[in-house]
Amino acid sequence: MRECCPSTLHPITSQRSVESSNVSLDVRAEVVGVDEKKSVSIGWSDGHRSVFSEKWLLDHSQKSWFSSLVRERIPKPHLWKNQAQLEKMPQIEYEDNPSKESIRNTLNTIHQYGFARIVHTPPTPEATFSYCHKLCSSQNTLWGSCWDYTIDARNLSSDIPDTAYDNTAIPPHTDCSYLWNSAGIQVFHCLKHEGEGGLNPLVDGFYIADRIRQENPSAYDFLSTYPMEWYHNEKDHKIHTFQPIIRTEDGELKQIRFNDVDRAPPPFDEKRMEEYYRSLKVWVKMINDPENQLVLKLLPGTILMVNNWRVLHARTAYTGIRRMCGLYLDPDSFIDRLRVLSSFFGLVG
Repeated sequence: MRECCPSTLHPITSQRSVESSNVSLDVRAEVVGVDEKKSVSIGWSDGHRSVFSEKWLLDHSQKSWFSSLVRERIPKPHLWKNQAQLEKMPQIEYEDNPSKESIRNTLNTIHQYGFARIVHTPPTPEATFSYCHKLCSSQNTLWGSCWDYTIDARNLSSDIPDTAYDNTAIPPHTDCSYLWNSAGIQVFHCLKHEGEGGLNPLVDGFYIADRIRQENPSAYDFLSTYPMEWYHNEKDHKIHTFQPIIRTEDGELKQIRFNDVDRAPPPFDEKRMEEYYRSLKVWVKMINDPENQLVLKLLPGTILMVNNWRVLHARTAYTGIRRMCGLYLDPDSFIDRLRVLSSFFGLVG
């Protein structure tokens, strides 16, 4: 507490202004008092005096520091199972120049449900990118900052960098599993589709993880403890990272990372190998179960924004010509903007 005294913080930036090594390990509290506001004052053996408010003490207690500081002004996620919950999830009206409160509502919807639909959007890349850039910063990856591409299922290229660029079915996955800082918010806008198919099942990875935690604790422990190798190899990129499928912080679900096609051979011994495949089978079976999926059809005029750290997305095979545009939004910028705007306009939900 001596090192964390509020008076040692910069009055504007709240950054530390005293080097921690300058505080003696032998310092002791000599005089302690509590005033009528339940603030605690401490006179230290080195002559310094500190005053801590009741709120500061509660926020920084061992049991609550994580939830109070990291999740401050952020509502808890609403977990969902399938199509039955869709009608409860709000749609957001497109605006050329959304207000800060409207931006808060959009970000809050993504945070609570893991995805949001922006309806009545002009079906152009320009309108899509402009709207998204008003929400928070974009995230540049090896796929660039924004994209706009057309796939003709009758005339597919033989030189594609990823299965996203053909017309075949893709099972539930998260994008950029091979990046240490994988994609945050994924944006989809189908600008045109002249053909059949192309449905997009969504899976709430937090719901699946919570189910496994309750029903199969050993599988949950393995999936949330042991890192797996994820990779992307092509001519111009050789990317690998080691992360678990389920990442937690202080026991809270933080991130889901899974793409079966980007999963490298497991590096485990015989005992761990059996646990690996047993746990992996539990995970894959649950995310592919239609009972755990919410199915949408991407249409011109509707932007779909998905929290790639939580919700897995899939695609059924399709025919004809399909034009898509999209981008990624930075996860740090997203949560930062949500916290700031929620502090002004309050929590929703």
